[in-house]
Amino acid sequence: MTSKSSIDKFLSPPITPMKAGAVKSFPIGKEWMYEPKSDGFRCLIFRDEENIFLQSRTGKSLAPAFPEIVAAFRALSPKRFVLDGELAMPTENDFSFNGLVNRLRIGSARLALEVRDSPAIYIAFDMLANSENLLGSPFRLRRNSSRAIL
Repeated sequence: MTSKSSIDKFLSPPITPMKAGAVKSFPIGKEWMYEPKSDGFRCLIFRDEENIFLQSRTGKSLAPAFPEIVAAFRALSPKRFVLDGELAMPTENDFSFNGLVNRLRIGSARLALEVRDSPAIYIAFDMLANSENLLGSPFRLRRNSSRAIL
């Protein structure tokens, strides 16, 4: 049993992710960072020991459709964190949004074949919590924290 920490409430979904906004031009300056859009699903990943929850933008569980992502995060050393990022399905030339949507519709018999033939990936944007709540920390620090565990 893990001890209670200051991030327990942040390890409990749902958390509403910040929404991206469309702009006509990019702001310029050293304080700005950009993420490419990978035609995927926004996904928050909560890990508390062996419990891993993949949360969609709307708060629903994505874990049953993406067991390879759950397994990949279970294999990491850090046992407690909350990440914000995107699930994506790479193809030969791009990413397949339709492949992600189809994962939500298929049964368990076909899922193993889909995972083998078209594995999804996770692109981390931000670490919201690790051993402590990072939401009040500067984005560059949170981003570096997410890169350190992946």
